[in-house]
Amino acid sequence: MRQLLVTSLIILSAAFIANAQCNDKGPSNNRSGNSWESRWDNFKDDCKERKNRRHQMDNPQKAIFVEWRGNGIGRSINFDSRFSNGRNGLGMRVGIGATEFEYNRGTENQVTYDALTIPAEINYLFGKRRHSLETGVGFTTILEQNNDAFNGQAFLNIGYRFKPIRKGIIFRFNYTPTFDANGIEFGKTGISLGWGF
Repeated sequence: MRQLLVTSLIILSAAFIANAQCNDKGPSNNRSGNSWESRWDNFKDDCKERKNRRHQMDNPQKAIFVEWRGNGIGRSINFDSRFSNGRNGLGMRVGIGATEFEYNRGTENQVTYDALTIPAEINYLFGKRRHSLETGVGFTTILEQNNDAFNGQAFLNIGYRFKPIRKGIIFRFNYTPTFDANGIEFGKTGISLGWGF
């Protein structure tokens, strides 16, 4: 009997210490369980949830993605980050791309393009968990290969973003009307695929 009591006290003490280490922020969720197995499973689930919440609070989510059309005009690779902790809120995106980009395999392995593009944007994400509405405003600098004059276009951005809770695939689909010296151009869209972390 004494050995059983001592064993029970050791188990309860270990569970209390582990719970205190795991739950350094906020109270644990109340869950019912009649067996030690179910209580242990609930405890592990609580720890995992709190770890995810701490990750979300302590780290602004970042992403690297490739975009077809859209703000990069042709094809572009981009970096995106939130300014504050979490997956939503105010952030920025900057990238580099090219129009009419081609790689000619031959004796010289020549790369050709009409212009380099540098999209830069301030954006804001609204949403919960993996789904967000993305809005933004920015400017794409266009460096034409055979023209030294400065060129570019302002743009608005609204679209859908699928993002991971912690790390994983990111998908974007955006509508981006543009403004330049020639006027307003509607109907531009872009699609992106990348990795969020």
